[in-house]
Amino acid sequence: MNNLIFKKENLELFTEYGHGVDTIQHILHSIGYTYENIDRKETREYGLLVIKELLINDIIYVTFWGKHNAVLSCLELNKRQTMLYIKKVWNEGATHLEFEEMINFYFKEWYLKALENEGVNINTDWNWFGNEFIPNIPKWIKKNKPK
Repeated sequence: MNNLIFKKENLELFTEYGHGVDTIQHILHSIGYTYENIDRKETREYGLLVIKELLINDIIYVTFWGKHNAVLSCLELNKRQTMLYIKKVWNEGATHLEFEEMINFYFKEWYLKALENEGVNINTDWNWFGNEFIPNIPKWIKKNKPK
């Protein structure tokens, strides 16, 4: 399992109580990007890697396919097909409104339940979460993800 995303500075990527993962923009904000740099080529490249890792680890799924939702929501795209779609619709230089209309995500149910069982909630000690929990998420995912 790649440790690209499992860093304490990305703690908002792994919880509903931060920026979260609802849109590409939310994911970018969760990993430290701002309105000033979300439209850059480097941001897009790193953002695609992060989304790929979230999908590979079954942490997120697509809830809305943008303008192609009527067709794509009826299909079961695999992770590779999903990434190809994201690469196609995410144009370099995208703005806040464009991110809202591209694609939406949410945390998988198993992940949210496992966090809840771990005691993660609005009152969580976020220093503990970032310093102790996030670096150990790869093992935790292996243990908690449905087979």
